[in-house]
Amino acid sequence: MKKLIPKTIENKIPSNKFVYYFCWLLIGFNLFRSLEHIFSKDGGAESIAGIPLSSYSPEAANNIVSMFAQWGFSQLVLACILLMVVLKIRELIPLMLLIIALENIFRAGIGFYKPLTWQSGQHGGTVGKPLPTRRGLAVQRHSFIVKQPRENRVLRRLKGQGLFQTSFNV
Repeated sequence: MKKLIPKTIENKIPSNKFVYYFCWLLIGFNLFRSLEHIFSKDGGAESIAGIPLSSYSPEAANNIVSMFAQWGFSQLVLACILLMVVLKIRELIPLMLLIIALENIFRAGIGFYKPLTWQSGQHGGTVGKPLPTRRGLAVQRHSFIVKQPRENRVLRRLKGQGLFQTSFNV
């Protein structure tokens, strides 16, 4: 716990230089990723994640792009906080790395709990899945799993009344 929240802040470079340089690499990666989500025309939804935006209505596609841009802004904030820590409060580097690792682990967990659903024949890009190893975390790359959505009672009732249409067969 002393490593995560030190008693004094002296802004010393960590004794493990790899961690310090890894933070710079992480800052660059997160800045690039966040700016791609914010400024890319499709927010990275189709070009990176493989979500077929053309198969949705313009309003739905715009909502997906907007969600990706908002996610990009949260990534930008996290990258800027990490940059501030690396430049001015280096003793908090372990805490920031823990926060970033937890964010990625929980986001991957939510992705497994609420996976993306694809139309038949569609597929997404690849996603990194953190795996515990003896030396820390490794990343395994795999393709999205294609799942067919399940209808709930409310959705069936709305479709039965003609109030809701889907573009895929269930």
